[in-house]
Amino acid sequence: MILIANEWNELQVERHFKVELLYVIFGFFSIGLKWEKLNAIIPTMTTHVDSGIPTSYILKYFIDVFLLFVISMILYGKFLL
Repeated sequence: MILIANEWNELQVERHFKVELLYVIFGFFSIGLKWEKLNAIIPTMTTHVDSGIPTSYILKYFIDVFLLFVISMILYGKFLL
């Protein structure tokens, strides 16, 4: 059991991509392309949200997590190549 814990501890330190680069790319897509406003309850194809349309924090969370996941997988794939 101690050997498994030791291996797990060594794997936690190993990084396959730069976290700073991940957040810069995420910021570009989220803020730069105004994807932060895709959380409107009434879906539209524009990133401009009227003040009368309610927004969903849960939808924003899942959009952000999905975007972070996709960027992470792309960066991880570049490391493997």
